[in-house]
Amino acid sequence: MFKVSRIPGLLALAMLTAACATEPAREQRSLEQILADKGYRIGEEIPHIREFRFDGWTEVDNLHLILHSRVSDRYLVTLGSICDGLLYSSTIKLSTTVGQFTRFDYVMVGGPGGTGGRCNVRTLNELEKIEQEGSSD
Repeated sequence: MFKVSRIPGLLALAMLTAACATEPAREQRSLEQILADKGYRIGEEIPHIREFRFDGWTEVDNLHLILHSRVSDRYLVTLGSICDGLLYSSTIKLSTTVGQFTRFDYVMVGGPGGTGGRCNVRTLNELEKIEQEGSSD
C-alpha cells in the first residue's frame, strides 16, 4: 500500500519534468540572438544618452532592456544585477541626470500599487538596426 501512494507523486514529478524539458528556455538563447530576433545588434558602448527623450521600452530579459528615444533611436541598457519584475512590469520610471540618461542612473520597475524595485544601470550601448535579407534600398 505504501508504494501505491508514491506512484502518483512520482508520476506527477515525471510529467512536470517532461513538460519543463519541452518548454523553450529563454536563458538558452544568447543576448545577441534575442536582439537579432528583434532586428538589432549591439553597437558601441556609450557613457550617456544626450538629450534623452523617453518614448518607450522593450524588455529583453531580467538584466537587459531596450530604451526607445525619439523616432528611431534605440539603446540597450544592461543592469547591474537581475531586476525582479522587469519581464512582467507594465511600467518603468527612469532617473535622469540633467536631461541625459547615464550609467549612474537607474530604472524603477513598477509593481503592484505602483511600487517596485530600483535597478542600477551598468552599461549603455547604441543598438544598430539589422538590414533584413531581401530588402532593397
